[in-house]
Amino acid sequence: MSSVYQFAAPSVWLMLNKKVEPGVVIADPPVAIQHHVEFIRNQFSSLSPETPPTPLIMVILLNSFHTTGDTYTMLLSMILNTSEHPLSQDCINLMVLHAKTRLGEKIRVQLMRAAESSKHQQQVQQENNKNMITAGLLETYSHLLLWLGTKLFQSQVIPMVFKVQEWSMLQNLLELISNRIHSQLQISSRFNILILLHSIAGVCIIPTQLFIG
Repeated sequence: MSSVYQFAAPSVWLMLNKKVEPGVVIADPPVAIQHHVEFIRNQFSSLSPETPPTPLIMVILLNSFHTTGDTYTMLLSMILNTSEHPLSQDCINLMVLHAKTRLGEKIRVQLMRAAESSKHQQQVQQENNKNMITAGLLETYSHLLLWLGTKLFQSQVIPMVFKVQEWSMLQNLLELISNRIHSQLQISSRFNILILLHSIAGVCIIPTQLFIG
């Protein structure tokens, strides 16, 4: 993980470099980070959906280009479409907050699209594949929730999954919440999720049962 810290300054330089107004002469990067900047650029230029980068390289790229519209959108799409393995909590922790926020938003939107598309059986298989949610992506999302909070997860994702009765997705989401990050969520968040599940399912709430686990 220390390698990501070594690329912090080059990532900031690349980010600021993209903010320079058109017509302004851009200086070369400082000598101390020239090789790092060149490495990042080479990693980006060699990206391919068939050979996605390692998680740590992906984090470095996300941190370097999170304010660059088209570039960052491409990186997010690569995560959404090719990520069979989750980004670990350690990798998520190394991402800058803006990168975490945008990735979490992309996954949340895709979750809702996948749930929505499940009730339209007439959709073509290509569209279903486009909205497919892998187990790795779900786990990445659960790691992001520790940083981004569960407000939108509670107010939008869970109600949508209930609405379309996508029970397998609901099971996967709740399993991740209970097994992966349950102990790290604030008590109020755990409490609110349980209340939401009971209310949507039409089950009477017994307060003493809310604190199991």
